Amino acid sequence: MKAHIDFLAISDLQRVHEIEKSAYEDPWPLQSFIDLLSLDHFKHAAIYLEKSLIGYAFYQVASIEAQIVNIAIDPKYHGNGYGFLLLSKVHEEAKKLNASECFLELRISNQKAFSLYEKIGYKKIGRRIGYYDNGEDAWMMKCTL
Repeated sequence: MKAHIDFLAISDLQRVHEIEKSAYEDPWPLQSFIDLLSLDHFKHAAIYLEKSLIGYAFYQVASIEAQIVNIAIDPKYHGNGYGFLLLSKVHEEAKKLNASECFLELRISNQKAFSLYEKIGYKKIGRRIGYYDNGEDAWMMKCTL
């Protein structure tokens, strides 16, 4: 099956929330995704296999900076390059909006995501102590686009 990337639709949000709950121990509530989708300054991308949504990203661009606020691939599809494809598309779209760098944060324990981000060019730029609800720290990362 071939993957393709498109925009999210309101009808995708329940599936987005399902992926969120399976991917993260502290998932965002559905309403957060509804709110993001309705805000013009937040952008989004989705990756599909055939017609099935398997991942999503929400990001914003301000001046020369892009910030990924949430990104996930359904854990059943990890290790197949879909995260790399989705992140590459986010970078491509951010560059069209004149961004020259992209930032994100992730749990220090999320080694799979950390490896992907390093592979695509992200570097650690800091650490947020106790950033998550359970007290876990977050890596702050930056990529030059």
